[in-house]
Amino acid sequence: MFGPGKYDDLCTLVRERSGGKAVIICIFDGDQGTGMSAQFDLKEDPTLIFTVPLVLRQAADRIEEGGPSVQ
Repeated sequence: MFGPGKYDDLCTLVRERSGGKAVIICIFDGDQGTGMSAQFDLKEDPTLIFTVPLVLRQAADRIEEGGPSVQ
């Protein structure tokens, strides 16, 4: 298991405010540098982790295409 990252507090805020079961944030040149944080509620839905590669792959594809952000 990974421990809290430098942007874990922000990730918690985003997860709680959005009501999401999973959150991944990527920060570029933020006040604590570049980094990412992720949180998943795997106790409620252990299969949630399997959607992560798909969502990240879709985001990468859209970035490479220069298209709109992932919805």
